[in-house]
Amino acid sequence: MFLLYLFIILFIAYLLFWPKGSSGKRAKSRTSVGPRRLVKDPVCGIYVDEEEAIKLKWQGEILYFCSEECRDKFLEQHK
Repeated sequence: MFLLYLFIILFIAYLLFWPKGSSGKRAKSRTSVGPRRLVKDPVCGIYVDEEEAIKLKWQGEILYFCSEECRDKFLEQHK
């Protein structure tokens, strides 16, 4: 009987505290519905999520960067 109670308590603890999602981290809830748009960083060529990218308005166009370092490198090259 003790083992049954122990199993039930451990199972409930597992359900309450074990990380959710397949990557081992708790899954983030997204407020937007549908696929996310990927944009290409003009410096390193990596594709990044448009909503999470570093944005820069340049000559009437919006450019997207994966990091502040890539944005700064772009600005240095285009002085």
